[in-house]
Formats: sequence, C-alpha cells, structure tokens
Amino acid sequence: MLFVPWIYREVQRQKASQTERIKIARDLEFQLSEALLRGGEREDVIGRHAGWNLKRLPSSVYWAGIHT
Repeated sequence: MLFVPWIYREVQRQKASQTERIKIARDLEFQLSEALLRGGEREDVIGRHAGWNLKRLPSSVYWAGIHT
C-alpha cells in the first residue's frame, strides 16, 4: 500500500502524455515486483509467479483497498 502511490507520484512528474504515463506506471509496477523478488521477498509479492503476464496489477488491488 506504500509503493503504488509512490509510483503514481513519480509518474505524474514525467513530461509525458496520459497514454505514456499509463505504460510507465505499468512498467514500474512490474519492475518493483522484480526488485522485491531479487531482494529476497518470497511471500505476498503480487506477480511473483506470473511475472510480466500478470493480469491484475498491484495498483488494482490498491485502488480497491482505498475504495473499501
């Protein structure tokens, strides 16, 4: 719940179109997952098995949690 807002904050600073920002955010979410796994995290890392084939990104879980 901490990393997703940070990603979107960083993306908002980019001088890019909305379409480009969406792609940047998506790529950063996957890169975050990879970094957590490289750092030794094994549990509760969204996408640890699916990798870049993941259908539901961490941000969708985040937004659903915020809505609730």
